[in-house]
Amino acid sequence: YSETACLGNLGMAHTMLGLYQEAISFHEQSLIIDEELENQDGIASDWNNLGSVYQYLGDYPKAEEYLTKALSLFEKLADHRGEVLALINLGNVKNKQGQFELGKQHLQKAIPIVEEIGDLHLAASALNSLGLSFTRLGETKNAVEMYERALNIFRIIKNQREEAKVLNNLGLLQMAMDGQERSLDFFQKALKLSQRFGDPINQSNALSNMALYWAAMDNDELALEYHQKHLELTSDLNYLSGKANALGNLGLLYTSRKDYPTAIQY
Repeated sequence: YSETACLGNLGMAHTMLGLYQEAISFHEQSLIIDEELENQDGIASDWNNLGSVYQYLGDYPKAEEYLTKALSLFEKLADHRGEVLALINLGNVKNKQGQFELGKQHLQKAIPIVEEIGDLHLAASALNSLGLSFTRLGETKNAVEMYERALNIFRIIKNQREEAKVLNNLGLLQMAMDGQERSLDFFQKALKLSQRFGDPINQSNALSNMALYWAAMDNDELALEYHQKHLELTSDLNYLSGKANALGNLGLLYTSRKDYPTAIQY
């Protein structure tokens, strides 16, 4: 078992724990070794892993730079699994930048490749991300289909961590469709699963979504409680894009209450 494989696994483990700077350090160490060995497969994986971490940090230009290089090298190496990983990550970056049409294009390109190689986990990940693109583009019917397919696969392969991601997205879609009761149920299930598996990113997303739900229900006290929980968790994680989201939502909540001095603080 190679040193770079160990470093890569350590980097991914730290990413899942929300320890992003430590994750970057491990992936950069792996990249240095792979470059010295001229290990093209390893270099492509290191670039993909670094792009994934920078995506969580909200540094989307840097994430895109690494992921674009990774995709190009994976294609050159005919590494179809790596190609799918990079396409999904790029699709996610574009979605987070609000470029949903570009996100959709990357993810739709990934689907036939992943179906050909038969990787159920990656197939479900691509479907879930594509569902988000469709949601933001207003293609509700397509979004529901993608999410339900993803949820079914994650349940078949018993991946509850990823199931929580889909439940969060389904909850948001239900809110957009005025299915408020169902949306709360999805968010509560997502929060419970992410807490059980110690998944801070999904946990923070569920907290944020529950805050938005209670705000939509005109329950400012519960909305404030969940926004504060979301802010505390993202601050502890140094999850910058999540923290910015929490601060912005708190500002909007205080603005709606006409508490402008407090709103300005956020």
